[in-house]
Amino acid sequence: MFLKNRRCILFVLLNFSLANNVIAADYASFTFDNDIFVGSDDGYTNGLFVSLYYFGDENYSLKPRWLLKPVAWTLPRTLGNATASIYTFGQAMVTPEDIETESPDPEDVPYGGLFVFTNSFLVIHERYTDKVSTSIGIIGPASGAEPSQKFVHQILGSDTPKGWDAQLENELVFQFSRGRVWRAWVSKSQQFDLLLGADLAIGTLESQLSTGAMIRMGNGLERSYPSPALNNSRATNPVAVNGGWFIYLGLGASFIGNQIFVNGNTFKDSPSVELDHTQIGAITGLSYSTGKYSFALAIEDLTLFEDSLEGVTRFGTFTLAWQL
Repeated sequence: MFLKNRRCILFVLLNFSLANNVIAADYASFTFDNDIFVGSDDGYTNGLFVSLYYFGDENYSLKPRWLLKPVAWTLPRTLGNATASIYTFGQAMVTPEDIETESPDPEDVPYGGLFVFTNSFLVIHERYTDKVSTSIGIIGPASGAEPSQKFVHQILGSDTPKGWDAQLENELVFQFSRGRVWRAWVSKSQQFDLLLGADLAIGTLESQLSTGAMIRMGNGLERSYPSPALNNSRATNPVAVNGGWFIYLGLGASFIGNQIFVNGNTFKDSPSVELDHTQIGAITGLSYSTGKYSFALAIEDLTLFEDSLEGVTRFGTFTLAWQL
């Protein structure tokens, strides 16, 4: 009953957020994160995210909803070429390296599950895109992560995780984020470009200041350059659109103030490990679009150097997006 009531809260938030969108969504996407892509079964072990995308024109036919008011004031008054509002439901889970013991290693990351709703808003210009987002979620048994992982492991024939009784306790979490992606350079052939990005996030879920660069090669790059702005919200990994394709390599650096999967519960005693606040990471992948569909596959290692987040942030991710 507790889990059902908490999920109802998030669905009510979604309904209020969509109340003024009288037209159907333009796109939908499904993103699957899993460390099976990198040959492991610990740390950030699984994430599932479903998103709806609504697009507006330069006349701001879409505006940030009430959930974004704490950060929407940071958007510039200059009108963009287009706007987009994205609504995402997701579930994510983190486990220690040894999932076959009922008493997890206190020196390893604790078991933790998250059920989260995120509303992101983009203002898209010719050479840069602004993003604001708000996330509200539930961490702990109410997230439903334990039965989800056991169900998936049963289907795959993997080891049964036995330490979920020691997971982080139930806690409502939040995060506000403000970011920008610049299309800093484009080759004469239009087949290469360089994207630069920066993002500031504050909340009990995670607080961080991050920056990065991404080099891409492909076709139709000008249409898809805003998509990396959504990476931090896990709405999607970078995707091609309208018949375009690209391959890419990105590098990033972050200063992390707090991360609940590592630090443990905010207001209660819980399992935790020491957080290495400075992170340097990489992402590489490819994306291809045809007709109404887009596919994207990437490998992310957000901690190139060994530290407390090594297992938490090394994973593969697949996104399928389609026009409605």
